Amino acid sequence: MTVTLQNARQRRERPLSGRHVLWVFIAFFGTIFAVNGLLVYSALTTFSGLDGEDAYRRGLIYNATLAEAQQQQQLGWSVKAQLVPGRLSIKLMDRASEPVERARVVGSLGRPSVDRWDRQIELHETTPGTYEAIVGALQSGYWIASLTATRPIEVGKTESFRMKERLWLKPTP
Repeated sequence: MTVTLQNARQRRERPLSGRHVLWVFIAFFGTIFAVNGLLVYSALTTFSGLDGEDAYRRGLIYNATLAEAQQQQQLGWSVKAQLVPGRLSIKLMDRASEPVERARVVGSLGRPSVDRWDRQIELHETTPGTYEAIVGALQSGYWIASLTATRPIEVGKTESFRMKERLWLKPTP
């Protein structure tokens, strides 16, 4: 009986041949190439690589952008924004917590990930320092309001404040 078991084991055990090594090698690298190909395809078809329009020209005027940001910081304005169904409301305050009056507020309201629902808006002053716009029916979720408030300070001179607020619109029950 022991001789029969020994003979059966010897018949089942096959030595590792070159053909086995070749197939393991092909399977291993084939899997690697397939996964890399899938990732490359996904990367190339889902994101263009550009954060915004005309990124190169914006990069050329980066120092002007920094100077504008410093000027805006010196203004010391703050904003509180609220998005409710059908309406966007912001409250602008200056450094002394006084309302910023007689400003022209324009910009856009859109989703963070796609531009399909972007819309241009203009807010009008309803009470001192409070500006509102009717935005119509919006889906619940995150929205980004990118606004610019411009106020005349003297003849031929204005001061501008740019704001970008991420807002959450709650679903209506």
